[in-house]
Amino acid sequence: MEIYDYQTSGGKNVILSYISKLTNQEQLEIYDIREEIRNNGVDAFEKLNTRQLQGLL
Repeated sequence: MEIYDYQTSGGKNVILSYISKLTNQEQLEIYDIREEIRNNGVDAFEKLNTRQLQGLL
């Protein structure tokens, strides 16, 4: 699955900018999750803690 990040009209990637402000541990978790989604699509949500999204996707 392709993951698209939001970019401003000036070309700034606001998602990666936000991630870069997180702690190293949080960044690793986010990048692992993004990779899991890329590889497995929405099936990856079964492995993640996404109870609040159940039934909404």
